Amino acid sequence: MGKSILILLLLSMLNNHNKKKPVMEKYEWLATTCASFKYPMQIVKGNFLLQDDDTLKIQGGSMLYNGWGSLGSIYILGDKLKSLPKAINLTWFSITEDKFFSCTADLPVDKIKTLFSQTFTSPITSKPAVFRNIIVGLAPNGTIVLWVSGDKVTKEVCILKALEDKDIKWNDYISNPDYPRKKYLKLKLEDVFAEKDLLALAKNGVDTELYSNKYRQHYYWQPFVACSIKPLTALLYYYNGETEYSPVNDLAQKEERPVPSKLKIAWLNSKNNKFSAEIIFDEAEAFSSFEKFSGIGDGNNVKMQIEITDSSPSVSVFLRNDTHVYPYKNCKIQVFQN
Repeated sequence: MGKSILILLLLSMLNNHNKKKPVMEKYEWLATTCASFKYPMQIVKGNFLLQDDDTLKIQGGSMLYNGWGSLGSIYILGDKLKSLPKAINLTWFSITEDKFFSCTADLPVDKIKTLFSQTFTSPITSKPAVFRNIIVGLAPNGTIVLWVSGDKVTKEVCILKALEDKDIKWNDYISNPDYPRKKYLKLKLEDVFAEKDLLALAKNGVDTELYSNKYRQHYYWQPFVACSIKPLTALLYYYNGETEYSPVNDLAQKEERPVPSKLKIAWLNSKNNKFSAEIIFDEAEAFSSFEKFSGIGDGNNVKMQIEITDSSPSVSVFLRNDTHVYPYKNCKIQVFQN
């Protein structure tokens, strides 16, 4: 009886040993970093912990101020195919705040996997494309935002919060005695900012909620092209760092979107000539208009109307609902014949 039980146990162990481990899905992707033009950052150290328990270094050293949600330097590190990140460890120095921040946090790997499994139309090739980059964005007050990006299309993954790290000694960060903290900060700020920007920073201080709160505010609205010509495609850039690309007709549905910072649209006129326009919004006007329209009439029936004339093409932009219309006065619009 005892021998029979022992044999069964051995067979069970052998069977479990021979079972194939689940195959870890891997993707072709690279890591990159960004920070806004307003608030430069400098990474001290960082890495992703991947699903297969491997690590991928997040490069640091140089100052980051390449634009919120933008691709920074891309480092070709590790294998071409990698499992997705499940956690992040990151320490950086915020130049304008004169503070170190550190964060160790789990990442929503299932959401990242879903996004990496999707396809979208590329604004570069007009063919199906996939996300191939993970962008780590650093902002004041310990804000970290992650996006996935590919072919100019960017989608937010999550927002994380780091804590100020007071354990880092300045001499461990900058060991050169010729650069004490005060001198180093002065030189770095002068490298990035013009004199008028330095004066504005000294007067207004650092906006610690801009990237974690204001820029991430969504409103229920849709772009809408009013014209007799044939609209083709639109590329929308949002203040939260996301970009969206689509045939214009596919955008004609209301959904929650951030406030746009820039819009590029292409169309064919009545003679079948192709034109495009770039619309750059004034930040104060853009946020004021969306905030106003969310509180009047039907806040869920807001349209951004783009009016395009056919001959000698010109472009005008309005925000409207069923009862109110606001013509944008401060946006910069350029029209190009392609």
